[in-house]
Amino acid sequence: MRTTPSSALQLLVQILDRYNSLEEFLGHIRRELDAPTQELPRWSDAAAPAASRTPEAPRLPQVSVAHSTSGRHARRDEPA
Repeated sequence: MRTTPSSALQLLVQILDRYNSLEEFLGHIRRELDAPTQELPRWSDAAAPAASRTPEAPRLPQVSVAHSTSGRHARRDEPA
């Protein structure tokens, strides 16, 4: 995305309208970045209502796949 002089000027005007100076805007950005992240409490599965627990995945049947040494998809590192 290319920034045109008019869009950069519009951004500067918006910053100055809201923060009165570029230094105040940059100070606000620094405070936001330096502020500690709010850590949310962990939700343990035991404390979760039964309806919200994720069901265990169903077991899939074992499927036997025949090993082919010929054909289009045969492995190249094995002799045919």
